[in-house]
Amino acid sequence: MSMRNGARYTIDAEWKGMEEVIETSYSRGGLNASLTSSVSKVTMMNMLKDLVIPERDYVVFKKKRVDYLYIDADEDHIALQREEKFSEINKLIYVYEGIENESSISERKRLINTHYFGRICTKEGENSMLWQEVYNYIAEAYEIDKIKMIYINGDGASWIKTGVYHFKRAKFVMDKFHITEHVIGCSAEGHISHVLASRMSSRPMGWTIDGANKLTKLRLYKLNGGYIYILVKALD
Repeated sequence: MSMRNGARYTIDAEWKGMEEVIETSYSRGGLNASLTSSVSKVTMMNMLKDLVIPERDYVVFKKKRVDYLYIDADEDHIALQREEKFSEINKLIYVYEGIENESSISERKRLINTHYFGRICTKEGENSMLWQEVYNYIAEAYEIDKIKMIYINGDGASWIKTGVYHFKRAKFVMDKFHITEHVIGCSAEGHISHVLASRMSSRPMGWTIDGANKLTKLRLYKLNGGYIYILVKALD
């Protein structure tokens, strides 16, 4: 195992600590990051801050041709600390090709080839920038001119509806959960819970906007197939 110069813990330990940080807390991450004693949560915060997360977390070898694409969007409200506002909205968008059974003997469904995007948008133009990231991905990964329709599903929030203006052929669809107030057919609500809320808003805690954005990006980086070990090792 490689040891960082001047450190009392290995890169493998740092990596395991950061894996714990994105799932539970800085404190528990610190317990995993040292072979001899716990590392302070401030140290883990600084480690997260120093990680360089690629803006483009995908590789396209050949563009795919599909007739339809689906985009779901929703938001999570997180509490802030030492900010002018008490809370802020963490936004999540994900693209997928459809739904299939998990296996031939299972009735459980899963999304096909999902890719995630998200962050807190506090400044003018950042919502548009987030949608532009989605557009760039679709334009690079798919033969976008061959797509018959892109369906954008959400709860009717204005920032979600504006997504249709970024594509030549797109249609907004009010998701079933927010029309009927039950969870059947709602992918976005489940994803918000799993991807964002389970770590960032389901327990009492306060965030800075920078910290929440960095943790959001790291969680999405991993969900999109990225390796956190590579990012930690690059801190050398």
